Amino acid sequence: MKDWLQKPFPFVSSLKQSLGIGFFIGIFVTLFLYIFKPFGIVDDPSHIVYLSGYGIIAFGVAFLSLQILTFVKSDWFNPNTWNILKNIVLMCWILLVVSFFNWLYALYIFETLGAIDTHFKEVPTKLLENVGMTFSVGIFPILIINYILEKRFFIQNLRIAKAVETTMDNTSTILANHTTFEMPIDSNELAIIPTQNLIAAKAEGGNYITVFWLEQDKLKDQLWRSTLKNLLDKTQTDKDILQCHKSFLVNRSYIKEVTGNARTLALRLKRLEFEVPVSRNFPRELVTHYHLKQA
Repeated sequence: MKDWLQKPFPFVSSLKQSLGIGFFIGIFVTLFLYIFKPFGIVDDPSHIVYLSGYGIIAFGVAFLSLQILTFVKSDWFNPNTWNILKNIVLMCWILLVVSFFNWLYALYIFETLGAIDTHFKEVPTKLLENVGMTFSVGIFPILIINYILEKRFFIQNLRIAKAVETTMDNTSTILANHTTFEMPIDSNELAIIPTQNLIAAKAEGGNYITVFWLEQDKLKDQLWRSTLKNLLDKTQTDKDILQCHKSFLVNRSYIKEVTGNARTLALRLKRLEFEVPVSRNFPRELVTHYHLKQA
């Protein structure tokens, strides 16, 4: 169980993803209450309108929470370290906020509709009661959904990783037009690096990059005041130099393995100890880069 909770999980950050998850949660809550009628809900088709209010609350809280958290600058909300446990904690926090607004909504229902329909006199109006009801409805679906999504994302990324490796194999016969580029080491020294010796480059922010290359079969790295775009322009004639991520350039000839988990794809490069992340568009860009037919 502990190992499963520590497994990587994708961090929801886009507007489209937040809308989709919020919509799913809202529909689930509404249909669950209407179909199963827990907590003494009366079997009356006309009550779908007031039950949908709980679904709207769940949608709004989930959507706004996910969007707001994308702007939180905290190591805990780092997309690169997001895992199943953190995602479950986040979902439980959303349930807690939903239960608070459910309580306010229940008070409104009791005050406005209770005098018209005696059935609404049964609406729970205690805060702790609403918290208990909300968690009892939501906690098991959260665990099940996290389990299913982790498996789905893992299989999906594993399939993409295999597709990338296949594409890399298909490009093995393409001849790269190697060139060289100059990089200042200090005020008195200038390195002339053949592109076939370039392993990777990493954006460091603030118009700085770290370049990794081989010199007399020894691994070298150097911080350079430049950008990935500038380096890509200098090496554009060498088809082996690829931008696999917004923060990384790699030399295709040094890729030894493509890996994937539920959160992301990554490249393992010869001579480097760290993994290089891969953007979702990288497989398609590979095909375009080498003018290959999509498999």
